[in-house]
Amino acid sequence: MLKRLPQTKLNLVHGLVAGMLLSGFSLLAIPESLAEADELAPVEIGKPTRIEVYPASIQLTSPRQFRQLVVTAHYADGQMQDVTRVAEFVSSNPEVAEVQEAVVRPQGDGKSEVVVRAGGQEAKSVVEVSGQKATESISFGYETLAALSKQGCNAGACHGSPSGKGGFRLSLRAFDASLDKVTLIREDFGRRTNVPDPEESLLLLKPSMKVAHGGGRQIKKTDYTYGLLKNWIAEGCRLDPQEQPKCVRIEVYPSAGRVLKQPAHTQQLSVLAHFADGSIRDVTPLVVYTSSDTEVATVDEMGLVVGHDRGQAAVIVRYLEFIESSFLTFVKDVEGYEWKEITANNYVDKHVYAKLKQLKYLPSDLCSDEEFVRRLYLDVIGI
Repeated sequence: MLKRLPQTKLNLVHGLVAGMLLSGFSLLAIPESLAEADELAPVEIGKPTRIEVYPASIQLTSPRQFRQLVVTAHYADGQMQDVTRVAEFVSSNPEVAEVQEAVVRPQGDGKSEVVVRAGGQEAKSVVEVSGQKATESISFGYETLAALSKQGCNAGACHGSPSGKGGFRLSLRAFDASLDKVTLIREDFGRRTNVPDPEESLLLLKPSMKVAHGGGRQIKKTDYTYGLLKNWIAEGCRLDPQEQPKCVRIEVYPSAGRVLKQPAHTQQLSVLAHFADGSIRDVTPLVVYTSSDTEVATVDEMGLVVGHDRGQAAVIVRYLEFIESSFLTFVKDVEGYEWKEITANNYVDKHVYAKLKQLKYLPSDLCSDEEFVRRLYLDVIGI
């Protein structure tokens, strides 16, 4: 007799495997899932033993840089939870750096500290600001094209298809910047980008539905990407200089392994782009987020993950051609649950049982050979 999980438990294990597969193959993108529009449940801070702020030190070297803060509360029983959206942030020198909605922005050269308070605990992040008198243009490759990817404009189902849509064709996921340069600036008599009056550009009018658009409304004036695209057009649709450093990788915080037990149910992500010259830029509002299992967790356009049920979800983070994942596990107490010790027949059983115990699911009894073959057959043919 073969020992196998029932179909409901098999789905759980398959979900975990799917998350790992998606981290490597998410170019076969599933539709982006946003967090529920309803109001989030309140954060129950309780009495943490300490809080931790990420990053502990920040360097902002140009006028348009910023950093997303992430605040984690740690408790005596070893549990942790994200308290970013309820923490209090105070800048020791607002003329150097200010904090709005957990985002640090530069105001002038100098040094400052961001004091973070939550649950009666306090932590600090040291901020050093320089280069505020310099002029910084919006990057065509790393901001404008990333913004179009964020809005889905260059997806395969939209203008990124081989023939485009409505006479407007972009390269798929911004993989051909030279094509996008011609399409955005030169084609259609230059009407897509209106430098004298940026808000009258078709690039903004259509996705905001000020002009009829087959793809529906994709952007709002209050969106970060709207302001970025508008300012790029106002600057004269500048292209990147040849000596501009290339992006070499992205980094996601927290990266993997974080376990959140209810009432902890949300997690703010932070995404950094690392460039060849050693510089780092926060691209949290520019990346595309996707959850591998929306029944377990959803993620909104600003990287706030919301847990809905027990399980593990891989949040896929895509910035242009760079892809990383953050694996988050959501657990909660189950009334009447009691784990029954079962002998593991092999190392696979050992890891499966550990995960089921963590998520508070009981393994099933033995199934028959006939049942196992049927399940294997249904799995192989994908139904």
